Amino acid sequence: MKKESLESFLMKMVEDNIKKYSPKRTDKQVSEMYLDWFHNFESTSKFSDAYDLSMSETENIIDRGRELNWNKK
Repeated sequence: MKKESLESFLMKMVEDNIKKYSPKRTDKQVSEMYLDWFHNFESTSKFSDAYDLSMSETENIIDRGRELNWNKK
């Protein structure tokens, strides 16, 4: 019985982590968010508040968006 419970617990943890750490936005969405930040926001803090993001998420979006927009081929 304990073995089944442990296996169920571990499977749930794996599923939760997949949801948590899988990409939440496409490159197109990130690119659009970056351009919105670049053209319409005075600070990353205001951008973060507007999109309800943590500062870490905000920085990741801006970094990735910058990469996508400045390195177009």
